[in-house]
This record gives sequence, C-alpha cells and structure tokens, in this order.
Amino acid sequence: MTQSYVAAVCQQPMRPVYKSADGAFRPECIAENLAKVCGLVEQAVKEHQAKLVVFPEFCVQGYALHRSIADWERAGILLPGPETAAMAKVARATGAHIAGAVYERIPDFPDRYFMTGFMISPDGNSPEDQLKLVYRKVYALTHKTRPGDMFDQYVAKYGRSALFPVVDTPLGKIGCAVAADICWPELVRALAMRGAELVFNPTAAAKASGYASASEEPDQPVAPAMPMVRRVRAWENVMYLAMANIGPFYDDDGKAASARIPSEIVDYQGRVIARAKDDHDVITPAVIDMAALRAYRTQPKANFLAQLQPHLHAQDYELMRLCDLNGMATPHKTEQEADAFIVATWKRMVASGSFNG
Repeated sequence: MTQSYVAAVCQQPMRPVYKSADGAFRPECIAENLAKVCGLVEQAVKEHQAKLVVFPEFCVQGYALHRSIADWERAGILLPGPETAAMAKVARATGAHIAGAVYERIPDFPDRYFMTGFMISPDGNSPEDQLKLVYRKVYALTHKTRPGDMFDQYVAKYGRSALFPVVDTPLGKIGCAVAADICWPELVRALAMRGAELVFNPTAAAKASGYASASEEPDQPVAPAMPMVRRVRAWENVMYLAMANIGPFYDDDGKAASARIPSEIVDYQGRVIARAKDDHDVITPAVIDMAALRAYRTQPKANFLAQLQPHLHAQDYELMRLCDLNGMATPHKTEQEADAFIVATWKRMVASGSFNG
C-alpha cells in the first residue's frame, strides 16, 4: 500500500467531435483528443511524478449543444476498446493510473448512450484487464441513459455491483462520481460505504447558475450552498475528492466554450489542497496522504461513517416513492421526454400529500 502519492487533475483542451448543432461527425477528433490525453499523462508523470491522473468529462469526444441521442451513440466508444487500449499502453509505460469520463455506446443497448467514468491501471495481463473501473453516471438529466432508467435490464447484464463500483488499488480504494452526480449525497455515500478513500469527479462545469461552482467563490451566481458541495462530500465521507474540469475548446461554435470552474482536489477534512489558477490548459497536482487519511479515520468523533446507522434510514428510503426505477426502460428519443418524466414524478409526489406543490 502506497503511504502517499501525487494525484493530478488535468484541465484538458479538446476538439469536439461535432463542431456545432448541425456540423458533421468528425471521428478524427477522437484520435486527436486521445493523443492529448496520453501526452498529458506522460507530462504529469514527468513533471509531478503523478500516480493518478484524472481527466474531465467528455475527455476524448468533447461535446456540442443540441445534438441527438443518435449523434452521441455514434460518437460513443466501447469500454474496453481501442481508446482504452491506447491509454492502457501509456499507463503501463508510465506506471500511472488514468481516470476520466467518456460517451459510451453499448451494442446490447441500442438507441442509447451512456456517460461513463473509467479508471485504467498500469497493472494487468492485457489492456482489457487494465480497465479496472467502469461507472455509468447515475444522476443528472440529459438524454443519456442512466442505469436506473433501465434498472432490470442493466442489472441483468452487469449485476448490481456495477452501479457503485469501488476498486482496491495500490493507491487505496477508488470510486467515481461523474459531474453533477456529486450533488446527490446518496451516490458518494454509496461509494464510501464500499470503502472508497478517493473519488474522482470528471466534470464539464461552466460558471452558471444552479451548478456546483468553484469552492470559496461566493461571487458566483449560484445558490449559496452550491460552492461547498465538493468540500462537503469529501468531509462527510472522510475521503479525498479529485475534480477535473475541461479546459478550452478548439474549433467549436463558441457556445460550449464558456468560462469554466477551476479544477481542484479536496482532502478528507473538506479542505481544498490544490486548485487550478484559471480555466486554461493546466495540470494541477496534490499529495494524497493515505496514511494520514487512515489515521484520521481512527478518531471516533471525526469519522462520520463509523457513527452512521444505516438501518435507521433504510425503511424511509424503502417506503418513499420518488423517481421510479425502469422509468425509461424503452429508450426515450429526446431530452424533453426525460424532463417530462421528472415533471410527472414531482406531480405524483405532490399528489401523495407528502409534498407541497
């Protein structure tokens, strides 16, 4: 077990596979972005001796606004596939773990795409074996499919353990929360209850109202609690959290390239220990002190996990009907359909008498 190591979050520039709302698919951009990822891993290892290198959401495809489900299914990659094999080669050569999130297509689930976090280890018998973690985003609406939208089909194929995977590595136990997943305490707590000591958080967060803004930036136009969300998740679960945001977009239509929240790494006491200076192309490293984390967790009053009594809460969760599983077992065709599903859920909740409309 490594007592301490360097993690680096890469604020990666990228070229989106769709230049605009009506531009043609550009598969060459995947190869270009992938090459940038591999080069940044080598740079992070050379300059900072990084053992974990975290990339943002969309790290090999970029994104464009107002594209269809079919567009993103077409641009999706396979996990494992050629792109993860290329990263596995670099991981083996550098000794670094590589993490991020991509659009994924799954041939067994046509007419859908997934936003999927991954982690690749330097160790393994093959590139497929080096792909140690695959996590498909559970929360936050777009027209992607979430595992809970097709719960029975998903669990039949992958098993329930695939919902909240945590992998045991020489760097500690690691899990993933993609982007706005971090806003749901249940998601990160599920990882913590599986032993996670570090959660990586690939995101594509602009400075916009209603989203988790940069910690300690009270001037951001968001709800007062939102700037604290990553710090709170790390603090309440006694873990490290490494958030990697996207850097500048090249050759896009200008709409997706708004100002970004700087990437940051938060420790187990909720302290920001490293943050990018701006939203430009930069690698931000921090020391992850596993020995200190584990020592801190031995303190009864400091370890909220050791005080938690899940059975006190289990019945409340079991009885409360909120957003149903399998609500989109048949693929939805537009983001508006997903929105309508949540609107209908809220109306049903109000009608139950437990909530005010």
